Amino acid sequence: LVGRHQGRIAASWAGGAVTGSTDVGGLAGSVASGSTIVAAYSTASVTVTGATGTGTGLVGASGGTITTSYSTGAVTGGTTQAHAASGGGYSVTARLRVSLRDPDGTGVDYDTDDDGLIEISTLAQLNAMRWDPNGDGAVAQADQGNYDAVFPNAADGMGCPDSNDPGLAPDPCLGYELTADLDFDTNDSGAADVGDTYWNAGAGWIPFDYGGDFNGDGHLIRNLHVRMTTGVA
Repeated sequence: LVGRHQGRIAASWAGGAVTGSTDVGGLAGSVASGSTIVAAYSTASVTVTGATGTGTGLVGASGGTITTSYSTGAVTGGTTQAHAASGGGYSVTARLRVSLRDPDGTGVDYDTDDDGLIEISTLAQLNAMRWDPNGDGAVAQADQGNYDAVFPNAADGMGCPDSNDPGLAPDPCLGYELTADLDFDTNDSGAADVGDTYWNAGAGWIPFDYGGDFNGDGHLIRNLHVRMTTGVA
């Protein structure tokens, strides 16, 4: 897209193939100090011809700030043979950030009270927290489809409050909150059993690591069943 970047790139993408001796990037060759790239991605393949050259799928060299951006193209040659999504050591977000979901600004707001917490009203949405271990609404590409299925047509940043700079992507969300009582007895039998959605062959709810905020907000979770013989529950 650009060779030497000095300024700001936002809501942009590049594809195709890029070849160069050093500082080779799918989106930009080099990013000058003080410059920014936000809500951008590249699918371009990158070839570094210089034996000591560097390059990644997104930028070849960066002195600026890169956020809410990712890349998917292969990188070959040179000394930095990192897959594009790794960022080659630069401050590249190697996840599909929700800020790229809603280009026309008409998506569903999942933080209607603007407290930075994504709102959960179903068991499926509660389960989706396992794909967002930081609670910021940024999900790994491999899990994006599953996440989007239970939070369909999400607004930019899941609806969490905008940054102080309206030209930037929304600030990351802080976590999740319940907006309704939830009951794991999905077949209304009166107990956790084989007919329930999250029975999982008797194991019940599968625990997961999570580092964000979680606010029950006075709501109840009923008939939660966990059966484990190893690990932490």
